[in-house]
Amino acid sequence: MLPCTEMREVYAVEMHDDAKGRLKILLLDNGKEWGGGTNSLLELLKRIDRSRFDITCCFYHNYQRDNEETIGDVLSAIGIPTRFIAQRRQPLWAKISKEILRGLLLFHAHWRQRAVQAIDHVWRIAPNARQLAALLRAGNFHLLYMNNQPSSNVEGYSAAEGLPVAVVQHCRIEPVLDPHIVARVNRGARSVIAVSEGVRQTLIHGGIRPALCQTVFNGIDIHQPLPDGARLRQSLGADAGTFLFGSIVGWQSFLDS
Repeated sequence: MLPCTEMREVYAVEMHDDAKGRLKILLLDNGKEWGGGTNSLLELLKRIDRSRFDITCCFYHNYQRDNEETIGDVLSAIGIPTRFIAQRRQPLWAKISKEILRGLLLFHAHWRQRAVQAIDHVWRIAPNARQLAALLRAGNFHLLYMNNQPSSNVEGYSAAEGLPVAVVQHCRIEPVLDPHIVARVNRGARSVIAVSEGVRQTLIHGGIRPALCQTVFNGIDIHQPLPDGARLRQSLGADAGTFLFGSIVGWQSFLDS
């Protein structure tokens, strides 16, 4: 990710800023585990111009990375305020209702999907939306920035409805879209950021208005100094004759198979 480019796109919404001339942003990440998007998010927050952007992060889970450091710990260390919305387990009635409806609507895939979504909305999405709306109002935020894909951020769109809050969707993977999600995005989003041209085209072909979609490529900061090769070898216990290689692709699915 190139943070400065991404934040220029966010700032382009031109909302009214606070008394210090800063745009107040609530950043929502409702993921369950530490991934590449988390690392990109942290790089953004480390380099953000705090004279222009006042960011508070909101998570559902205080997840950990390999060294057991939590996302809350990391953000606290760099001075970013963090809020957590506790998640409850799926109630028994919701689980049973889903199974019954899946059986009854076995041969009607669209209706089956809509029925399951309706149940999820009652027990999970609507309560989260109410808490997000309360955060947005209490913090007088100007912008809700969502770090996932539209179908995973429905509560964010619901929370911002009726509030003077712009919504920016950062879409990091090719999204799964249906007419109801597309209508929400077209009605509620100020901007949809895609991490590649392929993701942008998927959004547009799925029905998202082209004027909303813009590409901010995931990438490498060309000004960041390269690591010291000798120190890296020493830390790995590798001598000068040992061949080393690195990868920036995801291997987990390959390893799992």
